[in-house]
Amino acid sequence: MLIYDHYFMKMLKILVLIFIIAEIFYFIKYVWSNIQKYVFTNEINFEERYGKNTWVMITGCSSGQGKRFAYEFAKRNFNIILVGNKKILHVENDIKKRYNVKTQTCITNFCKAYKTSYFDKIDKLLNNLDGEMSILVNNVGHRTAWHSYHTMPKQTIIDTIVCGTVVQSLFTHIAINHFEKRDKKYKSCIINVTSMCLTPPLWVGVMNHISIPYLSVYESANAFGFFHSNSIQKEYEKYIDVLNITPAAVITENTPFLTDTIGSVNCKHYVKNIFKLIGNYTGPQHAYWKHELLGFLSNFIDADKILSSVGEMISHNYMKTFIAGIES
Repeated sequence: MLIYDHYFMKMLKILVLIFIIAEIFYFIKYVWSNIQKYVFTNEINFEERYGKNTWVMITGCSSGQGKRFAYEFAKRNFNIILVGNKKILHVENDIKKRYNVKTQTCITNFCKAYKTSYFDKIDKLLNNLDGEMSILVNNVGHRTAWHSYHTMPKQTIIDTIVCGTVVQSLFTHIAINHFEKRDKKYKSCIINVTSMCLTPPLWVGVMNHISIPYLSVYESANAFGFFHSNSIQKEYEKYIDVLNITPAAVITENTPFLTDTIGSVNCKHYVKNIFKLIGNYTGPQHAYWKHELLGFLSNFIDADKILSSVGEMISHNYMKTFIAGIES
């Protein structure tokens, strides 16, 4: 019996040693890959990869990240299709003043995307396009939060789900049908802005999930976008670059209250980071080193209290704006 115990302890020590070596290797690989990504990655030649004088379609681009995407692509000589509310006309005029590119606009209410006829005008626009669309940016999201959930208006719940799930699904479907017709010497690209709902483990093991209280419907819609994007990326990776952007707090003109949130970043800086990733990386990407660090730290800390305070702050600001809109 002592012989067997000795043999068992010896094997256990060997397995523990192998595990430790594997974990050290995994950690070094993780750190080095992020150094490469955030320090040494250079922007690609977009026209060479996706085609010269092609079009980029961007959803939800009247402000925030969507607006920054429009400016950055126009700066790189892409023609721009702006899809959003009537404020996109101001963005279009500004782009025309700054850059020598063509523009198209489609004014729409994304919350109506559940209607079967909703996408007819998108199809018509693309079918009559002067040239090819090479890139789609699924940026729009209906950021909602409510404290407490059971008092949240039913229509707000429905609008959030439609805007966060149906829109990305159908715009992606339409875009891929157009990409299928392109010369395969050029790549096409889909950029989906979802959320940091999952982060890789520090050690070998399961993914860590992140949930923010009071944002249940919005977070769930983003999670749908996250998994939808991953599936599309694996299916079409041979000729479409699918980038799944998973941000934490990004400060825009609509979310100034996120300024003091841990790891927050200005949307202008954040979108510029994304442009370094396009064509170099696919799949889920935080696109900012502080957001990467937050995912790393989630392996060590109990973030529930932090996330709860963030959720309370966001829900307070959203409900304040919501009530002000009703009263006006």
